[in-house]
Amino acid sequence: MGYLLFGKWDCDDVKVRDESLKKYLVFMPHALEYSYGLEHGQKLKKTKMSVVEKLINKLTVSGHRGKSHTLSSGHNTGKKLKARKIVIGAFYETNKQTNENPIQTLITAIETASPYEEVTRVQKGSVVAGRPVDISPVRRIDLVLRWFVQGAQQKAFKKSNITNNLVKEIIAAASRKTDSFAFSRKTELEAAAAASR
Repeated sequence: MGYLLFGKWDCDDVKVRDESLKKYLVFMPHALEYSYGLEHGQKLKKTKMSVVEKLINKLTVSGHRGKSHTLSSGHNTGKKLKARKIVIGAFYETNKQTNENPIQTLITAIETASPYEEVTRVQKGSVVAGRPVDISPVRRIDLVLRWFVQGAQQKAFKKSNITNNLVKEIIAAASRKTDSFAFSRKTELEAAAAASR
């Protein structure tokens, strides 16, 4: 038996099916769940960061979505222990609802909800056109984790618990349901890329 995440779930039996993400979905780079910023400022060290640590970091600062800054600004900024408790609670609830390893459920949700291509703007002279481009694996992981957190925050804002909404978001994305914010954003992004060919 290898390293147990949060002292409960084994990381050795987790399978990554997507070959392009296999190198970047890291489970245990350190003995702890987070690296305390030791990789800050170093090139490509972000690829060695644990997926659970990235999820905790996204909970503290999820990024803005459109003009709705009130949903993502200041509520959990800098509160890493609070974000860690949310992730631990979400993993326990996911384990209770699905009866499988919550790390495997998170990895499956990342694989199914991460987009393969997006649209970028290309300008030639005075004409601006959208062109579909492939997304790098690191950006795919970052996008889908951001969408998990933004979807959970949007559903939980002044209504319910963010832990339960994060669980619903991850399970819905893992089972390819369109009520998942991340999976619906993936389909929108890939449909826009297909339309701009």
